[in-house]
Amino acid sequence: MGFAMQGLVSPDSQTMLYGKILECTRLSINVFTRYLPYPCSFIHDADSAAISELWISPELKDACYLSLSKHLGASLIINREIITGKHGHNSTIEHVPMEPKGRLCYCGKHGCMETLCSLDALLNDVETLDSFFAKVRNREESESKRWQEYLSHLARSINLLHLIYDQDFILGGYLAPYLQEKDLSYIHEEIRRMTPFSENQDFLHISKMPKHNITIGAALPYIQKFLNM
Repeated sequence: MGFAMQGLVSPDSQTMLYGKILECTRLSINVFTRYLPYPCSFIHDADSAAISELWISPELKDACYLSLSKHLGASLIINREIITGKHGHNSTIEHVPMEPKGRLCYCGKHGCMETLCSLDALLNDVETLDSFFAKVRNREESESKRWQEYLSHLARSINLLHLIYDQDFILGGYLAPYLQEKDLSYIHEEIRRMTPFSENQDFLHISKMPKHNITIGAALPYIQKFLNM
């Protein structure tokens, strides 16, 4: 059983190294295995979503997967493998500082990428994605302005990451079903304005697995092991 978690997972998948959102820091998989007669492991939810993306796209080789959901997350794919890092906090872009005097992040720091590119940063307390985008696509002024500001923040963040990792970027998470090609074009134009290089409009993609990707991705590693036997 794979447990997809909002938090950082140890390289051996047995311990939650950092679980501020779910208040599960130092949680051990033994809490579950003592009751379940199956192999069990934790998996970072963004990594789980990226695994689903690999499953649905056999041609995908290298990419940075961005999980644009209530909270921001990311996963780095190299040669069809998820890179976990030496200490378990690879691809934690959500805590890259963007505005030192910006909004307070749940990590306790100010102006993290999380405070600019998560859905918490986009929506107010009473909005849903459906209600927000109904107004955006109807060109209502307040929501359209807020959407453009969000896309500009997202473009600035992607530009920073793309300067480091010059591969495809997949925009996934809860936001993915609402994204349109014109949104990608806006992001591209913003990036072109910021970057010193001539950027081709070929590295941004909308996720092909916008639904149930986290739960599917938590199960797929076990299925793959079985198929490889």
